[in-house]
Amino acid sequence: MKYKDRGNERAILFLRPFWEDTDATVAHLKAIHNSTKSFGKLVAFQNGPERENLRLLGDRNPWAKYGSIWEKIYDYINPSLNLQLIQAPRETWQEQIIKQIQIADVVIVHLAPKEGPNVRKFDAMRPSQTPSPDYFGHNPVHEVGTGYGLLRELDYCRRANALEKVIVLIPNSFFPRVLDALKILKMTQTGQYFRKTKEGLVALTSKLSARDHALAILGKTHSIISYRHFGGAIFNFYVQQALKSLIQQSHPQHLSSLAMAINIPPKPVALPPDGKLKRIRFTPIKRLTKLPRGKIVELSLDEVKLIFPDVASEPLECPNCHEGPQFMFWYQYGLEPNFSREPSVYMRCQYCGHDDYL
Repeated sequence: MKYKDRGNERAILFLRPFWEDTDATVAHLKAIHNSTKSFGKLVAFQNGPERENLRLLGDRNPWAKYGSIWEKIYDYINPSLNLQLIQAPRETWQEQIIKQIQIADVVIVHLAPKEGPNVRKFDAMRPSQTPSPDYFGHNPVHEVGTGYGLLRELDYCRRANALEKVIVLIPNSFFPRVLDALKILKMTQTGQYFRKTKEGLVALTSKLSARDHALAILGKTHSIISYRHFGGAIFNFYVQQALKSLIQQSHPQHLSSLAMAINIPPKPVALPPDGKLKRIRFTPIKRLTKLPRGKIVELSLDEVKLIFPDVASEPLECPNCHEGPQFMFWYQYGLEPNFSREPSVYMRCQYCGHDDYL
């Protein structure tokens, strides 16, 4: 199915970090609109009071009543933007993001540091060289540095099978950091590596947060553009070339085949990473980062305490990254809970991806 030449009806979704400096986010909106305006309508989720600093298509020119000269001057200084800004409450932003990913013709993801556009220095992502009797908690978990929400949105693009229509923008200053993360993910596909010494185990590979594992799909996107100046002439050239290339290609899939389970389904559903049936009973799927392989059924913490009463007296934290119970996903193998005597209960940390069992 070929893209139809629909002009301004074509939807270009712009996913970006939400910086506190709204002047910077407004400037980026104007710049990406300038790059994409000849290809379709830009769609973005609103960050703070951005709407007050933008003139969207259809907004009235307040200087029109003062005469044509003043009207033209205002139009020149504040040109109208073919831009749709969506306000999404915290409770529903995931559902709305997924919906927009599914219906968009193009998705542009701005993979930039969450602190702002001017960040240049990052802590090294290196494994701990201090020997320890075991590896639990001694190999620190690193974060690449982009926002949690943006990583989640990138993962939603994968789940929606929409990577063929994704264009990724990365600042030159952040690009080496992303490459380091991709090297780590490639090295640790089968697990973490350690060296045995007289003093204990020494980590040989770094460990990334489970959220940052979403970066592993960058190689499957339509294109990646590294830039020096957001909105500059070279930036515009490469963005427009990527848009032309994408639009000339066939549509990834019909929208009806992009349906995703995002909340708590009433029955077992096939889910990543292996497409096996999984019965999710308590946690909305949109909040889960790392699911185990195989047929599983989710348990609540109260059910775990019912099976193993001693859990209530122990500190509830991941033994690897020490994050609290809000990141613990409890489960058993099979599609029905087993409350018989001494059944196996497993836990997967949604922050670092560590597996544990009781």
